[in-house]
Amino acid sequence: MLAYYQWRSSRTFSEILALIKREDLVRMYPAYHTASEENTVDELEELLLRRGSVSRLQMYRKRLGLSQQELSERSGVNLCTLQEYEVGRKDLQRAATVTVLALSEALWCSPSELIG
Repeated sequence: MLAYYQWRSSRTFSEILALIKREDLVRMYPAYHTASEENTVDELEELLLRRGSVSRLQMYRKRLGLSQQELSERSGVNLCTLQEYEVGRKDLQRAATVTVLALSEALWCSPSELIG
């Protein structure tokens, strides 16, 4: 479960374990060891979102294996602006519609999925 999540999220094991407690993983194991890998990934991502440690923008970008620079180039959104959205210095929900549409198109998700 953890290895698949590590591969899909493009995070290192150290990053994952810094965000999700070992106790949480152990607690989740009985329910998810027989679930599909995709369901497990979705649940772990939702856990991170609830804890506020990762933005939806970052989650979708990492799921596609894109760097911030690559997403900036694909979407036409300035790299510094993109970084500010990811760390929460700027609120993506207050972004121009054209920005949200460009990012959601580049990330192959709907605008509502992106901004939550």
